[in-house]
Amino acid sequence: MIAPLFNPGKRTDSRPALYGETDFEFLDRVAGNYWQQVRDLLQLWVDHLPASERRDVCARLQGRAASQQASALLELYLHEVLLRSGCAIQIHPNVPGTNRQPDFLATPTSGDPLYVEAVVPAYSDLARAELNRRSQLIDAINRKPHPRFALVLKHLEVGQTTLSSKSLITEIHQWLDRLPPDPDPLTTRSFPSRPNNQGWRISLGVMPWTQKALQLPNRRAIGAQTSGGIQKVDHFGPVQRALASKESKYGKPNHPLVVAIGTSFLDDPSHLTNGFYGSLHTDMGTTPPVVTREFNGYFGSADLPLHQQVSVVLVVHNLSPWRVTGPVVAWHHPWPQRDLPDQLGIPSDAYRLVDRMPQQVAFQGDIASVLGLPQQWPSGAPW
Repeated sequence: MIAPLFNPGKRTDSRPALYGETDFEFLDRVAGNYWQQVRDLLQLWVDHLPASERRDVCARLQGRAASQQASALLELYLHEVLLRSGCAIQIHPNVPGTNRQPDFLATPTSGDPLYVEAVVPAYSDLARAELNRRSQLIDAINRKPHPRFALVLKHLEVGQTTLSSKSLITEIHQWLDRLPPDPDPLTTRSFPSRPNNQGWRISLGVMPWTQKALQLPNRRAIGAQTSGGIQKVDHFGPVQRALASKESKYGKPNHPLVVAIGTSFLDDPSHLTNGFYGSLHTDMGTTPPVVTREFNGYFGSADLPLHQQVSVVLVVHNLSPWRVTGPVVAWHHPWPQRDLPDQLGIPSDAYRLVDRMPQQVAFQGDIASVLGLPQQWPSGAPW
């Protein structure tokens, strides 16, 4: 171990992560072999960095800013993947014509060099503040489980200022105390009951604790959550905003540019297809109806190509310290300034546009094997 990332010593706190806790704070205090595997892996990856880079990456991983933690994790992940794929790596290389430096210049064992720039979709300051207020309230409620009933979180509207959790929890428990032993499963109540609550509104259902749940030492007040009130998710918007911060940063680079995006909110790569290559359109005036693709995506069209300096957008799906073996997908620009082969030297599935339709070229292997990990990692049970 060259630069310790986590505090040494025995860990005894096995509680699940709190809503207001960063990934690092959680990992640094949680006990158990499952989580020790995660700490060991991250430490190994830090040890593989050049000495000049370790302090910066460790500081960002240990910091309170979620965006900085996520960016540092993505850079650490990419460095390890490139290293284990046999690439020669130069960190923060010079680019002719600009004083800006991308994260990596990677040269595969067979192939030309390529620049790799990492970026993580970020929340706005207002969105992050709202998320923090939400996390603080849920953590406060969870710390005070009722002896008879678990709560079901059905809907939550976050107010503009911090809500007094003490009075809210008192009101919730007074409601639960008045319920019969087997309440109607449809029983729901909204809190706070008073109208002057700065925009806060929380709707809760209720269900009796099971005997097994009552034995859990780290029982939380909220036992379930429904999808009520959840809006349709804009999958491509955060990706597009992240790309906008990087796409023209290096002018016309002398090597192909790969922008690598790390997401924690995407499991299914197909959610991005329309965003990159354009939405589908069905012409109902023909028999049978003809499905075509509109060229209104990020890459534009053959007649009006957009963002040609970005050869490939590499999306690392659902990345977190304990999820490092998820899908990696390379979305190839159909009309780039500098083209790249399907196999980048980075283990990933590749998508290309063929006759207006995206075609997938699957990676012959898996990311777990590239990283030297078993298929089921971490092994064992987290709790």
